Amino acid sequence: ILSELEQSKVVRQETGNRLALPAHKPTLAGKDAEAVGPLEAKFRDGGFSPPSAEEALAACKLSGKEGQAALTLLIQKGILLRAAEGLLFHRDPVNRAREMLVAAAEAQGQVESGKFRDQLKTSRKYAIALLELFDTQGLTKRVGNQRFLRKFSR
Repeated sequence: ILSELEQSKVVRQETGNRLALPAHKPTLAGKDAEAVGPLEAKFRDGGFSPPSAEEALAACKLSGKEGQAALTLLIQKGILLRAAEGLLFHRDPVNRAREMLVAAAEAQGQVESGKFRDQLKTSRKYAIALLELFDTQGLTKRVGNQRFLRKFSR
């Protein structure tokens, strides 16, 4: 039923397996809207080593409902992506990491997690979270410490 509704454009699927009417655009108003910009910037500036949600909210002086509403909006819009261990990455660094991963895998046939970490100049925690995100998205397949591009992703 959902597939038919999506094909007929009665509903659309959003990030996080949520459904919405075609015209729906998640937004915030007033003080909540003002919170989104600085919060997004904290994650974008964090690059391959983003702050925790709590750190970002505290740095932006956000708490409670206001902070959670801003985070939820950024996730729903696909600006922040959930990775392993509850980490949130801004989509811009994720896209850069994806490009780097694909280039390395095409040149070498595979990517070893330690080398990917070194290439990103980040810690193992963040590199593995990104690699697992790419596995979940179907871009890569994990075999031991190595990742291979899936054939259909090329």
